[in-house]
Amino acid sequence: MTAILDKDALASQPTLSRFFNRMDGDTLGQLEQITRELRKVIYSIKKPEFIDDFPDMPLYLRSDSGFASPDLYEVLEDKNCKYAIRLKENTKLRELAEDENQVLYRATKFNQVDYAIEYGEFMYQAGS
Repeated sequence: MTAILDKDALASQPTLSRFFNRMDGDTLGQLEQITRELRKVIYSIKKPEFIDDFPDMPLYLRSDSGFASPDLYEVLEDKNCKYAIRLKENTKLRELAEDENQVLYRATKFNQVDYAIEYGEFMYQAGS
């Protein structure tokens, strides 16, 4: 990424996390405007082929815990974008994910060698 952006260094994960923790409606609106402008510039150079080929393609976002925030969830849900956010494991999450863990176990019962993922949904709010 540094070579592509012609930068010596990029923002660190803590920097990005602080940015998202301070994000409000105004900054989100500004970020959306910046994204729209950048997309216009990029698409004027080369428009992604799937945009025309698959106009009804559903949107999906996969992210890590650094981007986990209720504001982000709300925007994604308003835009009908499905998402999976990987949170750091803790006792409460392990308890909440037990049903999905059992589904994964049953699906891989006879093949514990290959890699498999089970996605699930539940309500969770961190204590911090």
